[in-house]
Amino acid sequence: MTSTLLPPGNSPPTESNRSPLSPSPEPNLPNRERNSSRRPSRWRRKLVVFGVLGAVATGGVLGREQLGPWLQPIMSRVPLLAAKEKKLDHLVTEAAKRGPFQITVTERGFLDSLKNAVLACKVEGSTTIISIVPEGTHVKAGDLVCELDSSALVDRETTQKIAVTSAESSLKTAEEAVEIQRTQNASDIAAAQLAWDLAKIDLEKFVDEEQGEFKQQEGELEAQVRLAEETLAQAKENYDFTERLVKKGYKTQNDLETARIAHKKEEVNLKIAEAKLALLQKFTFERTVTELKANAEEFERELDRVKRKAAAALAQAEADLNAKKLTFEVEKNKHERLLQQISYCKIYAPQDGQVVYANSRDGRSSDQVLIEEGVTVRERQPIVNLPDLNEMKVNARIHESRISLMREGLPATIKIDAFPDQPFQGIVHSVASVPSSTGSSFMRDIKEYEAVIKLFPNPDSQVDLRPGLTAQIEVLVESRDDVLQVPIQSVLTVVGKQFAFTVAGNQVVRKEVAVGKSNERMIEILDGLQEG
Repeated sequence: MTSTLLPPGNSPPTESNRSPLSPSPEPNLPNRERNSSRRPSRWRRKLVVFGVLGAVATGGVLGREQLGPWLQPIMSRVPLLAAKEKKLDHLVTEAAKRGPFQITVTERGFLDSLKNAVLACKVEGSTTIISIVPEGTHVKAGDLVCELDSSALVDRETTQKIAVTSAESSLKTAEEAVEIQRTQNASDIAAAQLAWDLAKIDLEKFVDEEQGEFKQQEGELEAQVRLAEETLAQAKENYDFTERLVKKGYKTQNDLETARIAHKKEEVNLKIAEAKLALLQKFTFERTVTELKANAEEFERELDRVKRKAAAALAQAEADLNAKKLTFEVEKNKHERLLQQISYCKIYAPQDGQVVYANSRDGRSSDQVLIEEGVTVRERQPIVNLPDLNEMKVNARIHESRISLMREGLPATIKIDAFPDQPFQGIVHSVASVPSSTGSSFMRDIKEYEAVIKLFPNPDSQVDLRPGLTAQIEVLVESRDDVLQVPIQSVLTVVGKQFAFTVAGNQVVRKEVAVGKSNERMIEILDGLQEG
């Protein structure tokens, strides 16, 4: 029969009395297990002896120099103890045995609804709770649950309404200005177009070869020249005839002089007519054509300038209109947002349920949040929870040393502190991938991960589960039926190797062992010991 050597009481050593050769305890054991490890001073004395026996048994591994001078006075007494205690009846032993072996993660948490309607503050910044229905009240969908202070928002909404009215008036003025500018542009462009068209018509009217003004003026002057020629010819014929009559004595010398003067006058008239015709053909025509062409070109350029000015003026008016539209939309959106914020000050129930205040119940955090009338709440801060009590969960935090054991789908047993005799079954619903950021300042170095355990419905249970109840979860990580195992405190680690001490007759025998997995009480033996 192989028995491993145990300290009396079959309990793990504590931090205050652990020998240098004792195994390290499982990290972060629950409070009840840490508390259970405290024993009277009698246990401490026997544990020291156990640790020294382990050191002696491993004499080939650790010499006196390696154990340290503080152990040498005790070691000097070990031979005497061994000589006196030949029967070793004072030692506590336990047989290595095969049996079911389970690895579990145990933690505490709080009960909550899996389907929870969270009524949070949607008001920007912060505001104050004016009224709220008492916690535990059953409400129906559409009932007023909480009212927040909206006085400041109402004042801002009144001021903003004035800004919206002013912006709307400016917008209408800008719209009228655009229409007026469009009409003015059309008139200016039409006038410039008309001036250009008339200039082109004037040019065409003057230079037309059949009915143009030049042809008319030229024809009139040519007719005057011909008339002057005929008149001159007649005056000359009359002068010649009078001269013959004077020679014959039928006319006087005065009649001849009158005829001569009339002849000279007609010569002058002919020269004047010919000069006018030459002036028209040589100078007046060219000057008038050049002037009319320049006028037509200038009116064409003026039309282009008018069009450009009209486009620029219209663009300016439209830009001002767009700015007024944007201003109006901004002011209007601000007003609508304020109206929406005011509506957010009254929080209604989206579904039937029991009112549960969203108080911070995490005892590990130094910042406690309490919901009550007069309390200031910030945007997105939960105020009320309306849980669906038909589907419940446990919110727990898992220490980083055991988070690798947790995964979704693992079975769990849940015990509610208020109903310790009625355990519930559940499953790991989710495990956070990053540690929780909340907690007190003196626990910042401790990394814990949020885990959600879903409870299975139990139709036979008459327990009234409520959010906020304290619960203990025990997650079954691994379970095997036939595993050789010994108590975890019976295996010592020395210089990276594991040893167990067995009793053979009146001797304590050291054996090196290979260990596997462990739970909070037992450790798996892979090699080095046999059952019994």
